[in-house]
Amino acid sequence: RQRYIPIPGKTCCEAYSNSAGKVDLLIFWERHTPKMQRRHRGTLSVTLALSLAISMVLDNNADEQQGEGRNVWAKSTDRASLLLRLAAARNKLVAGAVGNVMVFAGGTLLDTGKVTDLVDVFIIVRFDINNSANSEVKHISSLRLSQARCFDGGQNAASTYDGKVYMAGGQDASGAQSDVVDVFDANQLVMLPPALRLSQARSFVAAVVAGGPDGLVLFGGGELAEDEKDPARARDSDAIDIWSAKKRVWIAGGGGDSGAPIGPRLSVGRKKLAATVVGTSGRYVMFAGGFLSNNGSEGYRADVDVLDTVTLKMITSSLPPMVPIHQHNLVVGRMRLTGVTAAATGCAVFAGGEVNTSQNDAS
Repeated sequence: RQRYIPIPGKTCCEAYSNSAGKVDLLIFWERHTPKMQRRHRGTLSVTLALSLAISMVLDNNADEQQGEGRNVWAKSTDRASLLLRLAAARNKLVAGAVGNVMVFAGGTLLDTGKVTDLVDVFIIVRFDINNSANSEVKHISSLRLSQARCFDGGQNAASTYDGKVYMAGGQDASGAQSDVVDVFDANQLVMLPPALRLSQARSFVAAVVAGGPDGLVLFGGGELAEDEKDPARARDSDAIDIWSAKKRVWIAGGGGDSGAPIGPRLSVGRKKLAATVVGTSGRYVMFAGGFLSNNGSEGYRADVDVLDTVTLKMITSSLPPMVPIHQHNLVVGRMRLTGVTAAATGCAVFAGGEVNTSQNDAS
């Protein structure tokens, strides 16, 4: 219940507990008091399609809330605050939203340090900003991922299309990369079986929806292997897997016996990148930034790769009516950035990110 102000550029979304056992979803905020100018935990503000700004705080005091539980509201001068509880305190989870349905999945449990398959679904049935007594939120905590795993860098690991949230990759209980793509159906409020499989098991993948007549969902880049003690053993992926949500088949890439051809490739294999779409019906997919392992300070990439989802080819010369594609690199190489598109103008925006382990970029 204290006032916080954001530190520019701190966009990484992870959950950590404080001494009271609360779990806050943004770690890179700073307490607004002169004596405590340090990194501190704050709240995650979520703007819903209801055109209402809701400040959410998720905590793990589950003694009073099981299943749907009860709603707790806190008043502030400018908005109502909705306080909800996760089924268990955890970090490195992935999240997505469809209309008034929000899903939080996987992560690492804070009490045991183990990865989990827990899925929390919150459904905003009614929200009255003037009278909280008229509001209603349901909580479903019985769903599970097909594989327990965490999603460090999960801000880009999920994407939504046609009422479904696609949650890709991650790391399993052994620390190995995962090839699983779990799909949550917000219309039926279920996890759809069977889970999809990527062409390569990887974490830190960028998921994005291009839509179009085939309803394309793309999964680009990611980390194939991690070894902090011996960085030379770390490997990253340049693969782009493409799933048709309309046809329910892999158009390119895909694991198992998908039968699909090998998908297009990024110019440089990398992890912790961002993706968004531009053009009519999301024809062009842009993969930006990221980190190339075993390259030290040179690993922070400024590359922007553009895929034409009609031809399924990477654009290397120009993107009409834009300037030559080689001029589209980011101002500075960085990882853990986020990309969005302003639909009304068709402008892609890549914001924030980390330029090294001790300094974050506020571009």
